[in-house]
Amino acid sequence: TSTFTGRVPNYDWKFLNTLERIEEGDRVFSHSQKMSEKQWSRLDGLLGFLAEQNIHVILFMPPLAPTAIDAMNSLDKKYLYIDEVRRRLPELAARYRMPYFDFHDLRSLGSNNCEFLDGVHGGEVAYDRILQALAQKDAVLAKKISIARIEKSIRDNA
Repeated sequence: TSTFTGRVPNYDWKFLNTLERIEEGDRVFSHSQKMSEKQWSRLDGLLGFLAEQNIHVILFMPPLAPTAIDAMNSLDKKYLYIDEVRRRLPELAARYRMPYFDFHDLRSLGSNNCEFLDGVHGGEVAYDRILQALAQKDAVLAKKISIARIEKSIRDNA
């Protein structure tokens, strides 16, 4: 909350930290043309375990700030693995009969940079938009959340 209240300045003002990490291929922004099959196998195993336990899972590609997406797309082939993951996730979800949603770019839901704390973390309104979209297509989730509260939050804070 210190960032929201202004007690602590945002470390990623104008996404400058994120943009530097994207250019350098730092941490979550590693450069690669291919995704890690080892990590994919681990995800497959986890989803298989959850399915065996009859745990309701909604699988989704998490969002990045539009500025981050645009910067990654401008770097030619350094982030090709993102496209590969996005292509393969629906098939993996279908194998385990899990709903899948691609929220990589929330502009499709009306979001923008202002709804992100930094290049990687969506804020409350960004995730309210995700919950709203999920609840429209997933009856299990729709029963557990307050759609009215989510819609009010989006209306009041977008």
